[in-house]
Amino acid sequence: MIFSINDECILCGMCADICPVNAILGEETTQSIDQYRYVIDQDACVQCGECAEICPAQAIIKQEEESGAGRKEDAA
Repeated sequence: MIFSINDECILCGMCADICPVNAILGEETTQSIDQYRYVIDQDACVQCGECAEICPAQAIIKQEEESGAGRKEDAA
């Protein structure tokens, strides 16, 4: 499973503050310095779900990862 932040985000920063591994970062979205969004670094995320629980806008959603064909468990 992965977590992602959708367009409902109100940029409050609560998710970034609570993340135990600092996997949520702000990034510039356009050439204007006033346009930011939060993104989740999937490589750093430990899928604890704390960000989704604290989000007042319910902008962090849990999604299933695409299953990879040829997983070792399935090959037997």
